Amino acid sequence: MLLPQPHFSLLQILQNIQSTIKQNFNSGYWVIAEMNKLNYYSHSGHCYPELVEKKDSKIVAQMRAIIWKNDFLNISNKFKTLVKENLKDGIKILLYCTINFDPLYGFSLRIIDINPQFSIGDLEHEKKVTIAQLKSLNYYDENKKKILPLVPKRWAIISVETSKGFQDFKTIIESYKHKYNIEYFLFPAILQGEGAIIEIKHQLQEILKLKDAFDGIAIIRGGGGDIGLSCYNHFELCQEICLSSLPVFTGIGHAANDTVAEQVAYYSAITPTKLAEFIVSKFLDYESGFMNAIDSICKHVPAQLNNSKEQLNRYRHQLNFQVKNKFALATQNLNYSLQKINANSQFQIKNKATNIENLIYSIKIYSTHQIKNNLIQIKNWKDTIHLLDPIHIMKRGFSIVKQNNKLIKNVDELYENSIIETQFYNGKILSQIKKIQPNE
Repeated sequence: MLLPQPHFSLLQILQNIQSTIKQNFNSGYWVIAEMNKLNYYSHSGHCYPELVEKKDSKIVAQMRAIIWKNDFLNISNKFKTLVKENLKDGIKILLYCTINFDPLYGFSLRIIDINPQFSIGDLEHEKKVTIAQLKSLNYYDENKKKILPLVPKRWAIISVETSKGFQDFKTIIESYKHKYNIEYFLFPAILQGEGAIIEIKHQLQEILKLKDAFDGIAIIRGGGGDIGLSCYNHFELCQEICLSSLPVFTGIGHAANDTVAEQVAYYSAITPTKLAEFIVSKFLDYESGFMNAIDSICKHVPAQLNNSKEQLNRYRHQLNFQVKNKFALATQNLNYSLQKINANSQFQIKNKATNIENLIYSIKIYSTHQIKNNLIQIKNWKDTIHLLDPIHIMKRGFSIVKQNNKLIKNVDELYENSIIETQFYNGKILSQIKKIQPNE
């Protein structure tokens, strides 16, 4: 078979590319990328990271890389020293690398060094942007305006049950269980990485559905470096904290950490232990104030009682003296009044006796006259009643019609086939109505 001229093998082409890359990219380069996956292999000590670049949360470039064992040990130690945590997935880094091309394995970057300060600086930039956004929306101080009860005893905890921070928090709270009834309920969520943003937000929203059951919310996490706490600088998570209708407390790091979430929370403790101690202190302060009030009462009440007794004795003596004077004066006035009443009463008795005698005489004359008139009137009424007796009327041919003991005055009150009673002067009859014929 005749081959076209010129022609090359695949290896020749790839070797030509390899030679070109060596000639044009023969030095190291500082590259900004996100460590999508570290891919550390413990048996060899080598890492095969996947590097990406994102724009608007979309990957616009990606490349595989390699970190040889010795380079990784140097990079990891430096990262731990400055950032206080291990090199891991999901962080933005500034790396020093060489560009390699192998005919068999293709393009790759050999990472020789990483500048940890860049990762920290990137986090600081995110913090500043988040703070600026929150302040522009007037959200930054919103949660600090919430009202915390004087003794907050019902807590919603966002943490991981196995977290050391949560265990430290429980240890402090449980140590006061015999004295104070502090209630807490765990809403589990992962505490670092992009997943933490979603889960913590979700749990904050779930807690607010039960807001009447809680006095406050506490986000609890053990210590760590700034990289591990980067999710607590995310705008959406911090906004959720700001707008929570319950006070939000944080215990997510050590003194060196100062995330946006801690800044906008109602109260931020350095550690979960300090957060638990703060909650307990509310009970201790209330108890101390209560005991001080009791001590003050016990101290001042006896003195007040003594003063009151002395004052009461003074009032008693004054009252005794005044009562005696009033009694003597009243007795004198009473005797004078009795003498006056006695004289007046004798005169009134004589006068009234005369009036009574005159009145008795008048009553006798008047009553005799009235009795005669009344007897005459009674006789007239008796005669009239006798004349109006129905018996006399019925003797003249009249009768009385009743139905069910009811006097019938009008034919309209009757109905056919009903029974009626007809009363005559010497008896009565019962009749059944066959037909009713009103007057024309």
